[in-house]
Amino acid sequence: MSVTHSVFFKTKIPSDIFTGAVRQLQLVTLVMSPPVPK
Repeated sequence: MSVTHSVFFKTKIPSDIFTGAVRQLQLVTLVMSPPVPK
């Protein structure tokens, strides 16, 4: 995501909600694609 995109989203959405969404997205990504054991 580009810097302008982040700024746009941060201005559109309150910071705490934005961070919450990012954390949720990271969690989903982690669950969907678990690290491959070496």
